[in-house]
Amino acid sequence: MTLHVTVHAIERAMQRIPGVTSEAKARAILSTDAIHKAVEFGAIAVTLGTGQRLVINDGSIITVLSKERRRIHAHRRRYCNYHEGE
Repeated sequence: MTLHVTVHAIERAMQRIPGVTSEAKARAILSTDAIHKAVEFGAIAVTLGTGQRLVINDGSIITVLSKERRRIHAHRRRYCNYHEGE
């Protein structure tokens, strides 16, 4: 499976991952072997060692969430899952 990294994900990586100051660095971080394997296994997200989360949809990395944003998303997801049956 070919891993696609969106322009949006590259921009967010440059904003949210410390030390990532160029598109080349962002692409290198977002396309490691571990991330390729996670996509092959069907992962919908991968958490980096620095705490940011890569969001994956249909084999594409679509965005990079900050550590703070991850908490908001997790809370929202739990809330939505809880209230779906109503």
